[in-house]
Amino acid sequence: MLIDRVMSFCDSEYRNAHRNTRCEDCLHTGDCSRNCKDCLEEIHYPSRHPNGKKFYDCPHLINFYVCDYAYKYATEIYYLLQKSDALAEIEHYSIFSIGCGACPDLMAFELYLQRNAPGKTLEYRGIDKNPLWESIHNQVLQYTTADITYINLSTEDAFTFLEQFAVGDINVLVLQYIISALYVSKGPCAVDKLFDLIIDSIVKHKNASEPFVILVNDVNSNNMGRDLFLSLVTKLQLAEFRVSYDQYYFDKNITKLKINGRLIPIPDPENSFDETGETVWFSNIKSIVIPPQGSTANGSTTNPSDTSQTFPKTGTWVKTKDALYKVTKADATGCTVTLVKPHRKTNSTFTVPATIKSEDGKITFRVTEISKNAFKNHVKLKKVTIGKNVSRVGANAF
Repeated sequence: MLIDRVMSFCDSEYRNAHRNTRCEDCLHTGDCSRNCKDCLEEIHYPSRHPNGKKFYDCPHLINFYVCDYAYKYATEIYYLLQKSDALAEIEHYSIFSIGCGACPDLMAFELYLQRNAPGKTLEYRGIDKNPLWESIHNQVLQYTTADITYINLSTEDAFTFLEQFAVGDINVLVLQYIISALYVSKGPCAVDKLFDLIIDSIVKHKNASEPFVILVNDVNSNNMGRDLFLSLVTKLQLAEFRVSYDQYYFDKNITKLKINGRLIPIPDPENSFDETGETVWFSNIKSIVIPPQGSTANGSTTNPSDTSQTFPKTGTWVKTKDALYKVTKADATGCTVTLVKPHRKTNSTFTVPATIKSEDGKITFRVTEISKNAFKNHVKLKKVTIGKNVSRVGANAF
């Protein structure tokens, strides 16, 4: 399984590191103990260590972190998957993960397919701006099974990405410790901005014919932005989406794909068990469900009034077997896309086609542009054939 592959890689990398030297590229602000457990303690408990380490900025620490936490995070997400009735209604899971890290949500979904949804498939896209995840991402990208049809990972900033692209072909959004990370590093306004981008660039482009599920795994402390989750619920309701939601926390640590602690509903903020300010360092898991158009949040049928949309919105992704494209125009007068990037950086040759088809095969797009940095770091690339409709090539495309 994927979790075994990633854990084995990180364990090997950590064990083979030169532990008698200062961690490479260490940005530790104080005296470094060269003990990754101590560094994680400083990152996870900033109030106890105001001058301690702030970020996951060391490759040794990243590998140690995965070995210490991957089973825990995957277990938590797997438990949440089992709690969701809406997921059972989806035949093919198209997942977009913000703050994907080592992809414990993908590990959880793989287990869910095997144990709870045999015969179903998934595709997965994840972004995490920390470039130190790349070596682990390479391990994930090399993993193939019949159940996992597609994986794409990138070290892009979520804000920049969502400001540039509309993500219209997913049915599961996962937020992994991104709320607490933003809350601590940039404050609640940054979390609020992320929620707005999620609604404008993702939720508003969802497929109206199937459920849309948002899964959150994060720290269970109201000092780390836990209760801001409810503002996302409110924003969705104000945007006229029918939603239902659940939120839980574990009463003690869980490990090894086995629940050791009780799962308890999170109380309302005004009755919060940690409202005195004491930090509670256990995990919480949450889900939001937006039902298909024509259903209420509890599943009953309504009469939809708007089913007339024919063309995808500008900014929507279009995925082919070779590359990712972005819609730049789509109406009755014609449809165009720009090539964002190929799926693989290992190609020695690549052809930019004159046209591509939408994923349902109903719309033909002319490929008129190549995005900036489209082929960045494609070190093995020797030849690119450019289709006849391309009239613009972005800066540093090659």
